[in-house]
Amino acid sequence: MGFVGGENPAARVKKPKRDNQRDRFLSHAEAVALLKVLAKSSQVTHDVAVLLLFSGLRVGECLKLTWADINFEDGTIFVKDTNNTRNRHAHFTAEIREMLLRRHQSRTDGGRFFPKVPSIRFIRMSASISD
Repeated sequence: MGFVGGENPAARVKKPKRDNQRDRFLSHAEAVALLKVLAKSSQVTHDVAVLLLFSGLRVGECLKLTWADINFEDGTIFVKDTNNTRNRHAHFTAEIREMLLRRHQSRTDGGRFFPKVPSIRFIRMSASISD
C-alpha cells in the first residue's frame, strides 16, 4: 500500500509524440546516380522516380494520376486524394515535362498515367537503396 490513495496522478500524463520525420534529402549526385540505375532496370520505375524527385508527390499520389490530371499549358499536376484529403496542384519542372511528353507520345492507356504498378515494388526498392 502506498502513501497516496486514489488515482495515480501519472496516469493523466500524455506521452510526447515521437517526431519521425526525415530531414535528409538526396544530393544532386545521388539523385543522378539513382535515376541512372532505375533507367537500366525499368523505364516505368525511372519515370515514377523522376516525378517523385522533382515534384514532391507521394508514391500513392503518383500512381493514381491520370492524363486528365496533367495540364501542359500551366505546367501543373492536379493531385487528388492526398493524405490530408485536400486536393492540390503541383508544378512540374523541365525534367518532369520531358518525361511527360515522352510518355504522352507513346501512351497506350487512355486513362492512367502509369500502368498498374504495385507500390510494394517501390517500398522494396527504397529499402534496398537505403541499406
